[in-house]
Amino acid sequence: MTRSSELLHSDGRKAIGQLLHRAITAAQIQQPQLLTEPCRKWLSGTSAEAQSHKINALLSKQPDAATVIKAVEQVLAQVFVPAFRGSKPYSKLLQRVQTLAAGPAEAADAPVQAPHPPSTRQADQDVALDPAGTGLLLVDAENMNPPEALETLLQTVAQYPLRYRLAFGNWRKLGDRDQELYRRGYQMVHVPSGKNSADIKMSLDAFLISLWNPSLREVFICSTDSDLLHLGHALLNLGIVPYRVSRRGNDFVIRNIATQRSQIVRGTIDATMVKMPSLAQLKRRLKNLILEEQKASPGKPITLGRLGKLFSDRNQVSVGQVLQNYPSYRNLKHFLEAQEGFELCPLPDGFQIEVRLTEVRLPAPAENTAVPLVPPPNQGLEQPPAAVPQPIVDTQTLEQALIKLLWSLSSQQTGGTIPLSVLSVHFAHVHQESLSSVLKRIGEPKGLPKFLAKCRSLRIHKQGADWQVAMACVS
Repeated sequence: MTRSSELLHSDGRKAIGQLLHRAITAAQIQQPQLLTEPCRKWLSGTSAEAQSHKINALLSKQPDAATVIKAVEQVLAQVFVPAFRGSKPYSKLLQRVQTLAAGPAEAADAPVQAPHPPSTRQADQDVALDPAGTGLLLVDAENMNPPEALETLLQTVAQYPLRYRLAFGNWRKLGDRDQELYRRGYQMVHVPSGKNSADIKMSLDAFLISLWNPSLREVFICSTDSDLLHLGHALLNLGIVPYRVSRRGNDFVIRNIATQRSQIVRGTIDATMVKMPSLAQLKRRLKNLILEEQKASPGKPITLGRLGKLFSDRNQVSVGQVLQNYPSYRNLKHFLEAQEGFELCPLPDGFQIEVRLTEVRLPAPAENTAVPLVPPPNQGLEQPPAAVPQPIVDTQTLEQALIKLLWSLSSQQTGGTIPLSVLSVHFAHVHQESLSSVLKRIGEPKGLPKFLAKCRSLRIHKQGADWQVAMACVS
């Protein structure tokens, strides 16, 4: 018992109390979000002397070293959020407390210089939050397209600079969005098509990055998928503060998973900050979404509500917001009913409406018009088939579509070669989409001549100012 009284002399308790108070005030200045709400109110409503006195009074009531350490752990549990417990600064702080509590005992066993209370500078070095910490921004690009203004806002919420930005998605079906994200400093991570493919890849990569990079302190997860909450809780257990960024109508919700507090951003980021598509772009994007869903989930009906949500997630603006500029259309249903190429069919449940793609009937050419540079389909060239063209979703289907069109055109041309400009015009006429747009959509943005050079069934050569395309000889 003599040793216990030496262990808990007043100087030792005072040193531990000073260490705790400095740790709490350092967190208040550097990272207040690590403190609980009651602690922040206590610090703002009392003086430094009163705070130090309360901590010392609590420690003075403890009979031995074990209860002192237990009391310190209880104080830390009341002061800091769960995300801080288990982190490196927390471990260093607790280790320092244990050293101070055990120091006089070691002096009794061996006549060496007794440890003195830590200096203010040393204590601050032990518990100060890492100023070199970094943040990570993750984007599930398949269901969320955060505008650039949101990134600026997230940096004001973050306590550390967002040095790393990763976007996950199947870039073959996301058009030219990868170019925009690359311009904004993202690293693009490509994933194959499949249910939750981007979510799973994001969770694995983020967890590995957190293990490899000890300076990581915060992670912002931009996604509307609730499954990624599992990633947030896993990061929380590693001492990293996770945020979930989702969209609620025209607003963005930033939720701190550690404190369970949400911040709703209203009016700062709205549709005026997003580039509005034209009616032609709206129609083309809706058609592409249907084709992508048909490929991903064959046989599964695409409802009107599902199509609207897909468009909103991909474009960060709803169809209703786009149509506000066009009074002729009340809503998505009204717009699709007025467009050729779409068919609305009530489902058996009587509540939902399925959206299908149908044949687009091209208008007959007007009579007595000037002779066009390229003959229309009813003047010297075969009429395109009445059936709906095969959806172009990859390089193979594009090559087959070009072969089919080239076969039809070359039968009317001497030598079997067709100018590339003619082929491009007829392709856009049949498929209602330009070749350059298709190439970007399927991940072949380097240009049509380079793509045709890779096709085994086609051959291309330069003749004058234009390229000539023909069927390759098959032996």
